[in-house]
Amino acid sequence: MNLLDAVALTGFFLGILLHLFLFSAFLKRRRKSIFEVGLLFLIGALLVWFSGNFLSVLMRDMDPVRVARFLRSVNAVTFVALAFLPPFLLHIHWIYYRKRHSPAAWERRLIYCLLTVLYASLAFLPAVLPRIMASPAGDPLRQLHFFKLPYLLVLSMAYYGSAFIGYRIVTYPRSPIERNVFRALVVIFAIVPLYNLVVVSVSGPSGWLMLGAWLASLVPSSVICYFIYRYQFLDIDTSRPLASALMILLSLSIYILGVRLIGGYLEGELGTSSGSSLLLEATLLVGILLLFPTLSRGLEGLVARLFSGEIRKYREIGEVIHRSAPIIANPELFKDFVEDHLKHELGTSQVRIDLNPVAPGGGEERYALVASERPMGYLEIKQPQTDSRSEREAMHFLANEIAVGLERCYSLAAQVRMERELAQKSHMEELGRMAASVAHNVKNPLSSMRTLLQLLGEAENLTPEQRDEVAMMIREIDRLSSTVTNLLKFSRLESSPRGRSAEVPAVSLHALTESLEGVFAGDLQARGLRLEVSEADITLGTDPEIMTDILSNLLLNAIEASPPNGTIRMTFLREENQAQLSVEDEGAGIPEQVRGKLFEPFVSTKSRGTGLGLAIVKKRVEQLSGTIAYISPVRGRGTRFTVRFPVPERGTN
Repeated sequence: MNLLDAVALTGFFLGILLHLFLFSAFLKRRRKSIFEVGLLFLIGALLVWFSGNFLSVLMRDMDPVRVARFLRSVNAVTFVALAFLPPFLLHIHWIYYRKRHSPAAWERRLIYCLLTVLYASLAFLPAVLPRIMASPAGDPLRQLHFFKLPYLLVLSMAYYGSAFIGYRIVTYPRSPIERNVFRALVVIFAIVPLYNLVVVSVSGPSGWLMLGAWLASLVPSSVICYFIYRYQFLDIDTSRPLASALMILLSLSIYILGVRLIGGYLEGELGTSSGSSLLLEATLLVGILLLFPTLSRGLEGLVARLFSGEIRKYREIGEVIHRSAPIIANPELFKDFVEDHLKHELGTSQVRIDLNPVAPGGGEERYALVASERPMGYLEIKQPQTDSRSEREAMHFLANEIAVGLERCYSLAAQVRMERELAQKSHMEELGRMAASVAHNVKNPLSSMRTLLQLLGEAENLTPEQRDEVAMMIREIDRLSSTVTNLLKFSRLESSPRGRSAEVPAVSLHALTESLEGVFAGDLQARGLRLEVSEADITLGTDPEIMTDILSNLLLNAIEASPPNGTIRMTFLREENQAQLSVEDEGAGIPEQVRGKLFEPFVSTKSRGTGLGLAIVKKRVEQLSGTIAYISPVRGRGTRFTVRFPVPERGTN
């Protein structure tokens, strides 16, 4: 085995290891995008190319008659993989560009034309394969002389098309890591076709030049592998032990090839006997086995220095963030956790994460948090030493991990919120059905009791005290009847769909208020309350029953909360397509302990209240696609409820 073959074997073996590493990294992804599937095809083609060349060089010294058929098959598969490389290369770059950026129309036309030409070139494969199978087993290129220049042209189109896409990505990068990756690839893709042209144009090129052309695809793959390992480019997470194992395996293969070359040199040039040569080779192999622990530690340290360095601590921090995100459903809690963790690990107190997607002006100490092309906010951190370029890139990597974690928190929070809403809706529907059943069974007996008491109150032989007691019982029955009516109404609202009916009359809020003032006149007079209604009026095209329920329950709530001789204010406003009504009382306000669940059913601040009034109001407001809010206290006392909802098109002011 000569030096050229040894270098070729080492280079092809390195290509196998490198692309096996990349292939396994993408293969373990559970949900693969179109880009990742296409990248697997490209890496697979490169893996076949390097494996085929490795086997071809390895079998050169074997009996050509015995290995001829197998070697021709290997060559055929190898060159089929080589034919697919140009269209795969350009197509993968285009998928990435189209996924993460917005290509212009002329860029689409250009790339689609190039892809059509590249894929059309595969039509020559049926003409190439018979030539490979008919060529000498050790020299398949002899029969492919006429296809060299056309293939070089196709390959150059793929390289320069990919370089053009890379240049467009570098011009408008999504992140500094993306810019650095494609900046390196643009340079490589611009140089490699020129080198191939030199190899073909030089008359009688040496084997070294041809070997360099064949190994050229190692360079871009090495760049991708480096950025994947160091910065988790393409969101691929790798481990340092795997890189260390690959480095040790490569070093051992180079050492073994070196030992074999030394043995061949001793036999061929110095005339040493084969036995002595084998003894020397065995001694050298035993030596490497004895030195393997030291070599292993040294190579692991080399990997740590080459790939980790300052970035190592950031990767470990990123792993903690990555593991914590799926178990924290609150983005605010996740933000606090990340801030505390960064302060502890980086030894700085100046760390702040702002969840406002619109961040202020940028700077070297401010890093955007972007996940799935959606801004999440920004990370602001100040460290004593931030001059290192690698450290700034590490912070961009860390910002990406935080953004992905925030995205998971938001998704988890939305899922938890949806599950709670579904559970609450199911609970309320069941409660509504139970309330309806109870109300139906109570309402009829109450009506009968009220009728009998009315008849009893008309008897002539009752004393004044007895008449007062009968009147009190009738009032209590009326109160119970009102409660039953609210139960029935609430149960219907829980089971009825939201929305407005198609045909509804125009409703004046002033007219509704005057009508309700007459209904509650007795309660207002009994407490000495004054009702003030704003002069502005709003006429709406909506269901009168909905507005009556909203206004009557808010007004009744204000009457019951107001002190004697107080004032209740009702205000109506309209701004463009929004209507607003508010009811304000001068009562004691809402206790702190019930504010978080004020609109839930059966929650009341009154000892004899049912807690259904505000729950019905909330349901009615939701039917209008509106919102309800309250302020308590207002000007030191009382509560103001404000309802806002969109005004139907037919509504007029």
